[in-house]
Amino acid sequence: MKRLLVPTDFSSYANKALDYAVCLAKKAHAEILLLHACELMPSPFADQKKMIQEQIRPIQTKSTNQLLEVKKCIEETEGIRVTTALYNGEVIDSILVAAKSYHPDFIVMGTIGKSGFKNKLFGSKTAALLSKSDVPVITIPYAYEWSEPKKILLTLNDPKENTALLQPVFELAELYGSEVKAAIFSDIHKQAIEVLEHSRTIHAIKEKLVKVSNNPQIKTVHLSGHDFQQEVHDYIEKNDV
Repeated sequence: MKRLLVPTDFSSYANKALDYAVCLAKKAHAEILLLHACELMPSPFADQKKMIQEQIRPIQTKSTNQLLEVKKCIEETEGIRVTTALYNGEVIDSILVAAKSYHPDFIVMGTIGKSGFKNKLFGSKTAALLSKSDVPVITIPYAYEWSEPKKILLTLNDPKENTALLQPVFELAELYGSEVKAAIFSDIHKQAIEVLEHSRTIHAIKEKLVKVSNNPQIKTVHLSGHDFQQEVHDYIEKNDV
């Protein structure tokens, strides 16, 4: 892990994600690209474009100064290299363009709610990024307080999941020496044969994940119930994930 991309609008939600990114960067000896996007209102008329540019200039100056202040603070107090980038345009497009140029290992972004299951809790920007990004996105709930991740729950909606997609999880687990539990959920409303099939394949999944991750500490758990979100949430609460 060498680079982290952290978008910010300088809100408390974004600051929470930045705090997480700083802790992760310190552990991994990585650098941070701190990005802010100034969204411009598009106009087809040349005279209006000029007027908008005049209006946005003080906003750009203020944003640039804010980025530099944050950069200075992090570099002086944490010893982490920080690069700043100011984009003019839509937030998600700016993040995607920056990701292609900067080649980050992760994008770290804040959420609105305590949980991360629904779009309204992620926030519309984060949810949109998740659907478009080729780079793994770590989303940080606002209520989260930093601690080293010792237990990681990896949920799989397909027992035959492409293991290459799971490598970011294994990378984090190796960095912190975390225990990984891979969970498969079976909806008890579905046919019993599906639940039985998941029960039979759970051991094969463990062997597969242990092999590709080189982590013998991986364990598996079979969750079942009426609602995936609720079952995962209950498991997290009961097992201090």
